[in-house]
Amino acid sequence: MKRKYSEVKTILIGGQAGMGILLSGRVLAKFFGRMGLYTFLHTEYPSLIRGGHNFCILTVGNRKVYSQRLYADTLIALDKTTLEKHLWRLKHNCLLIIDKKIEGDLVKRDKFKIVELPLDELLARKKLPLITKNMVMLGSLVAILGYGIDTMIDVVSSVFKTKYKTENIEATKLGYEYTLKNFKHLQETFIDRGVEKKIIITSGNEAIAIGAVLGGMKIYTAYPITPASPLLHLLAAHQRELDIVVVQAEDEIAAINIAIGAWYAGARAITATSGPGFSLMCESIGLAGLTETPLVVILAQRQGPSTGLPTYTSQSDLKLALQASHGEFPKIVIAPGDIEESLVLTSTALDLAERYQVPVIVLVDRYIVESYKAIDFPNITPLFERHYVVEERDVIFKRYAITESGISPFAIPGMGNALVKVNSLEHDEYGFFVEEEKAVESMIEKRLRKMSTIYRDLGESDIAAKTYGNGREVIVSWGSTKGPILEAMNILESKGLKMKYLQVILLAPFPKDKIRRLLRGCERVLVVENNATGQFANLLKEYLDAEIISLLKYNGRPFYPEEIAERVEEVVRK
Repeated sequence: MKRKYSEVKTILIGGQAGMGILLSGRVLAKFFGRMGLYTFLHTEYPSLIRGGHNFCILTVGNRKVYSQRLYADTLIALDKTTLEKHLWRLKHNCLLIIDKKIEGDLVKRDKFKIVELPLDELLARKKLPLITKNMVMLGSLVAILGYGIDTMIDVVSSVFKTKYKTENIEATKLGYEYTLKNFKHLQETFIDRGVEKKIIITSGNEAIAIGAVLGGMKIYTAYPITPASPLLHLLAAHQRELDIVVVQAEDEIAAINIAIGAWYAGARAITATSGPGFSLMCESIGLAGLTETPLVVILAQRQGPSTGLPTYTSQSDLKLALQASHGEFPKIVIAPGDIEESLVLTSTALDLAERYQVPVIVLVDRYIVESYKAIDFPNITPLFERHYVVEERDVIFKRYAITESGISPFAIPGMGNALVKVNSLEHDEYGFFVEEEKAVESMIEKRLRKMSTIYRDLGESDIAAKTYGNGREVIVSWGSTKGPILEAMNILESKGLKMKYLQVILLAPFPKDKIRRLLRGCERVLVVENNATGQFANLLKEYLDAEIISLLKYNGRPFYPEEIAERVEEVVRK
């Protein structure tokens, strides 16, 4: 009996590290993308150097998919642990594809549709290595879902370009043919094929890399740290063809200071890190603030404090980013809500840093940077307009000229005759050290006027905040909770509850006027965030006269739409 059509389905793949679990998820995501379907791939793996249980959740739909789902329509289990850990997630009549030797007594056969594959026997017969077990199971899934094998073979060929390419292709065919021969009666209707259009499967780290290049980045410098390391690896592998320089520094302090030096010399630069590394960078963020040197820092949050849970997600560094470094100086903090925004806002961050001569912190997290999503490639123009750069002919140059906007001319050493002097001590318009009261006050006020300029330019823009839906009840959030909230809104609407969602992107300077206007008349708002203390809710309370109800999660895992929908329904129907 064929299962009824549904617009979204979820596939969970699990097994031990080294079994190709995360790779399997990416292969399937590419396959469904080729079939015109949208996907979202969430991965989880333990904070271990080696071993442990890995799994990924691939949600597929013929409309845009914004996050993973909690419950699975299909489970591909490469080991017994996967069955033990995830049986609770399985829907009634769920499809199970399992290794025949591990099933045991865990599964009630009347509840599920089971495809048992004698993997060791099949691979031995074809003299294929055991590491291709995952591809046998993917081939089996393609057969059960009623697709032809050709597209899958094309995808496998594109992923395994050299090593084990032939073996993985043969393993995929093996699983496909065995399943058609022995389990054709279990074939089911999956999702109607999507529209014929170009769908790109990309991770958050890959999107940030694309945005950086489109924004004119010429130097990338970092010290390896999870979850930002893939960005370093990707850019290093392609630096020659992209005409950029990638520097792996000896530590995070060196990395950020290299970036500051690059901007001083006229090259757009980015450094990226996570919470522990950002803590080390804070003093240099103050250096960029005082010297008014542009700077872009990608802060990919993870569960802390200290080493914490390096491979799990969190939104607990908001206050750290807002208050980074000692003293008072202007900075911009922006938080993309998804992979597309990570691309666009990284490009934008480079432009903002140069336009206002301030540090710009891009707040993402492990959930965004290591998830994969099918996106329509944003239609953006490369942003590489130089701002306030002058070829100064006079040797005596007022690098810190007092202006109404707070923004001074920006000369690059070697362009013209100017002596471009910067100083980490308080200074006058020429960059020379001063400590007289009036001179100090004048320079501090000059720098702080940038905040008013930035607020005037950005406070009412789409960079500040966006709204979705038009219900009377309101959800407010920042950063990566956007995707699960949008999916939760679909669930709630199916139950007759329409919601309004306000996504705040600009966190400093805080767009208080736009938020007040968008939330005018709201008696209560539900704030969703991945930390234990409600950091954003507390920030919102400073500007909003309404009841604020916090929905918090702080166990290292992202929100699932079902969790948000359940909590919202409790609040609304109370």
